[in-house]
Amino acid sequence: MGKAHARPRFFRERVLESRSMKLYVGNLPYNASEASLRKLFSRHGQVQDVWIGNTRVGSPHGYGFVHMPDGSNAEKAISMLDGFQFEGKEITVHQAKD
Repeated sequence: MGKAHARPRFFRERVLESRSMKLYVGNLPYNASEASLRKLFSRHGQVQDVWIGNTRVGSPHGYGFVHMPDGSNAEKAISMLDGFQFEGKEITVHQAKD
């Protein structure tokens, strides 16, 4: 019997890089928009989707989610933006829990 071959290292690294990640963004200013949040996170990689929580009458909750298709870029965004002053407030950024 032949020896089973492991996948090449470059393939394993690519798989890890391609995993998408949803980020929780807390302590958002109430006047923050999805466009401004997308612009902020786009500095660190491609942003697939942005959502800011609102009440039924449209008042903001002060939190949101950003979905980034590349997990390594998402990790960079977390390290660069957690504690960042965004429109006058210090935001919190971490991987969202499912």
